Amino acid sequence: MKRVAKKRILMIVLIVIILIVGISSFFILTSDKYALRQIGYERDEINVILEKLNNGHLNIVLDMEYIEKLVDILNEQYYMSKNFEKYLDFLEEEPDKDTRTIVAMVNVGAYRKWYEGIILADTSKGIAMLVNTFHKLDENYTPENLVNISNWYAFAGHRIRQEVNEAYEKMAQAANQEGLRLIATSSFRTHAEQQSLFERYGDGHAARPGHSEHQTGLALDIVAPYVIGNEFEGTPEFAWLQINAHRFGFIIRYPKDKKYLTGYDYESWHYRYLGVELATRVFNSGLTFDEFYAFYLAN
Repeated sequence: MKRVAKKRILMIVLIVIILIVGISSFFILTSDKYALRQIGYERDEINVILEKLNNGHLNIVLDMEYIEKLVDILNEQYYMSKNFEKYLDFLEEEPDKDTRTIVAMVNVGAYRKWYEGIILADTSKGIAMLVNTFHKLDENYTPENLVNISNWYAFAGHRIRQEVNEAYEKMAQAANQEGLRLIATSSFRTHAEQQSLFERYGDGHAARPGHSEHQTGLALDIVAPYVIGNEFEGTPEFAWLQINAHRFGFIIRYPKDKKYLTGYDYESWHYRYLGVELATRVFNSGLTFDEFYAFYLAN
């Protein structure tokens, strides 16, 4: 009887072990980790994927072949979950692009053609509003509190928002104290004035009406005496602005080698007012305002 009892106990233990192993194997074989491993992802990659992706995005990955740059995209500093499928689509179109560029271009909308998918600019954001090739001002938009800029700091007949004017005068005076002179050559423009410029110069040389920051009353074209266009880059005034503009609330809006993100050629003279706090944040980030807005301000 004892032998029979022992055999029964051993049989029960064996059955329990088999059940445990079977159940464990079932869960392992049906787990996301196992599925990702079968696709070709390594352990470190799998950990990142499971950490960064929600269930919907994970299912997309599970239905695809191995994506070489997937984890690099997920690890980018400015990765945005809402853009996940757009990153993958753009990566498929441009497989040779580095992931930093892919994420940046998708975030700002530059994976599309310029002036495609246009929406109205969110003017409720005040001095933080974004106006570019994808964000347009209404033709009737005119900022309040426009004032004349002193002829000491601008060519005659220029107007800008009062807040911007006060900041610009402080900046010009600070430059003067170091033996430098800043001159504003362009300021607020109406929609109609921008229309006229666009008809005269066309794409590549002028923003389309509604897409110019000058209509916001927040942008100034600033140069030194006796220079034209990007000749300004070679002046001590330009060098001073690169270090100091953000301290007065301004950023260079269209930096060198960033047309693929901003939609506009490098303009060493075009400065955008954001207020000291926001301008300093943008300056310290090293991002274009388009990138900064998409990641930090859009939502």
